[in-house]
Amino acid sequence: MRTAKEMMDFVQENKYLIAETKKMTLAHFELVEEALEANEDVLFCFIGMHNASSLTKSEGYYAYAFTNKRIIYGRRNLVGRTVSTLLYDNLNDITTENKVMFGTVTISTKNEIIRIGLPGLQVQVIGPKLHNILHEQKSKVDAPQVSSDNKSAAEQLKEFKELLDMGILTQEEFDAKKKELLNL
Repeated sequence: MRTAKEMMDFVQENKYLIAETKKMTLAHFELVEEALEANEDVLFCFIGMHNASSLTKSEGYYAYAFTNKRIIYGRRNLVGRTVSTLLYDNLNDITTENKVMFGTVTISTKNEIIRIGLPGLQVQVIGPKLHNILHEQKSKVDAPQVSSDNKSAAEQLKEFKELLDMGILTQEEFDAKKKELLNL
């Protein structure tokens, strides 16, 4: 996803939209769209209550987008706007707390903690998806880079296989690199 409309359609289709009008939802996601870099795509997005302590206490509804590079979140206000980003290598963990009517997804970084309020059922769905994205993206950041200067795909694949055998790469990381090298 790259456009605000695609993100809005995604949250509506998956029912990740809470207590926002279409116009405001689109306005929030327009901020995310503006912040995207040329080679950046949104993997998952939703609307949540920023820094929520209860169903009625938060800093308002924000659009959250997990991209292939970082997390972007923003809110368009009547006067002004707020847009922030979190790099995956600065994240410590994502935790969830689920109660009957209200739950939270908590993103802890090296410098801050962000509590996103959601309806209880959404936490059960969104939480695991965010864990998977965080794991995949942090693996890409942490994965060792092998120089490919003048090496054939077979030579590079052999090096990655050795890293897999040593336990440095996971099977998923190896399979992804194999597909990339063999253009599958």
